[in-house]
Amino acid sequence: MINHISLANFRAFKNAEIPLSKLNIFVGPNNSGKSSIISAVNLIAQNLKAGTKEYTLALNGPYVELGTFYDTVHGHTAKSVMSIGFVVDEYKYNYSYRYRPQKREIELIKAEMTGDGFRYQYTFGDSGVSQLVSSPEHKIQGFRPVQRSRVYGFNISHPLFQMTYRRVADEFGLETYKSLRNFLFKTSSN
Repeated sequence: MINHISLANFRAFKNAEIPLSKLNIFVGPNNSGKSSIISAVNLIAQNLKAGTKEYTLALNGPYVELGTFYDTVHGHTAKSVMSIGFVVDEYKYNYSYRYRPQKREIELIKAEMTGDGFRYQYTFGDSGVSQLVSSPEHKIQGFRPVQRSRVYGFNISHPLFQMTYRRVADEFGLETYKSLRNFLFKTSSN
């Protein structure tokens, strides 16, 4: 169950932290953000279910039709970074996107997962992709630049992530590997 949603520059919200429970009732005047919350949940579901092999955000699909990035970003400012985060049990996910006019696509620029005191982060830039793994025992357990062409998608069931887990086991030890694997696969199987 999604326990919490955080939105930055998404539709009606500049910044919002929305706690959720089993039953949620949204009440408010027109244009106050009720449908933006529902759209965010649908957008999360749409992109997780799609399991695309691209680092793009699908604004339009079977669960929600949001139009363009310009239509979706708060204040209709295409240069803004839009972030969507959610908490499932004690695990937190946060994804940040920007519009790339030269590619005419919405690109993932940062993906972060935290839980059980563990942090796993990808940061995407023009020069490539870097990954960061950290835990309370070791402030930074790993930081490595990765070629963008070798990264196929932020889908934790993808073979690339499984290879990453093996690399973590080799480089940082079996306990770090187990923590990362348990953290990611526990949340992905629900």
